[in-house]
Amino acid sequence: MQFLATERGDLAALDGLLAQAAAAPAQSVLVLGAAGNAWDEAALAERLGRHPQAVCGALFPELIVHGRRAARGALVLPLEGESRVAFLPLGNPAEATLRLAGLDSEAARLALLFVPGAAEGIAALVEAVFNHLGPQVAYLGAGAGGVAAGAPALFGNAGYVEGHALICLSSLTASVGVAHGWQPVSPPLRVTRAQGRRILGLDWHPADAAYRAAVAGHGGAETQGGTDAYPLGVARLGAEMMVRDVVGVEEGAVVCVAELSEGAYVHVLHASSAQLLVAAGAARQQAYAARGQGTALPVIVDCISRAQFLGPDYARELALLTAGEPLCGALTLGEIASGGHDCLEFLNKTAVLGLLHG
Repeated sequence: MQFLATERGDLAALDGLLAQAAAAPAQSVLVLGAAGNAWDEAALAERLGRHPQAVCGALFPELIVHGRRAARGALVLPLEGESRVAFLPLGNPAEATLRLAGLDSEAARLALLFVPGAAEGIAALVEAVFNHLGPQVAYLGAGAGGVAAGAPALFGNAGYVEGHALICLSSLTASVGVAHGWQPVSPPLRVTRAQGRRILGLDWHPADAAYRAAVAGHGGAETQGGTDAYPLGVARLGAEMMVRDVVGVEEGAVVCVAELSEGAYVHVLHASSAQLLVAAGAARQQAYAARGQGTALPVIVDCISRAQFLGPDYARELALLTAGEPLCGALTLGEIASGGHDCLEFLNKTAVLGLLHG
């Protein structure tokens, strides 16, 4: 089992990979593309509509192709064994659960789950999937889209689909390592008022004022109305904090990538490059410690905002995750991952390494 890869962004290059995938004994195929590709919507739908395998596809800000960052290109993985693909509506967890129940999921050992990274309702959808499938399934997925929001990012055999998440249930098994390295630099702050992705109150104070005070107390400063260096974290039992990216600080509000519930306690987080690099090594160690017998396909799911924060040091993170292997994967708008040892969450600024076993 291996990725078919190209760093060309045209549909002709994708055609070549899909033709190779069609010859594989697989019910479904995973397609990861770069958001910068020149993929016309109608032409893509025409090609995928005649592809003999079910397609589970997503676009991302960048790909990792054989250990290198790529702004264009595609990765195609024929998913050996049994698999089923479905679109799940965002904003309607009950309907999403019904669609999951309609899949033949008894053989499922791995759930590949992709969501539009800038959409509302991601956390509720991820929770619904976990409640239905449970911890016996390994999870690997991400928030899809380009850095500039608005364009559709998920697709199947009928082409692009909006307002939905995309799931593939596979009989493949996986060992998954997840770590981020961010550390709390504030006391816990209660979310006393929230509206979707906007936190309006922290400890009964306007959220923007409370957040700015915590950042200033650590000696930090805002950048362009938000701050990449100071995300929020939510404590989890027996695991690292869940990181939630802050994408804006408005009058009276802190805007996050995905929603946080009223009543949750959050910390303002910060980290050095060294701490993040240690965490990347820990993610790799976790994945390989849980590895089964036989060969495995390593897949990187790493956050684009993490890469942006690390800057030139991101090459060192890739080296730690790959350890000399020609890994493939994506730089994403959030990560969805669990090896079955904790609850499933939509994560930000987190390094994930999955090992897929046939």
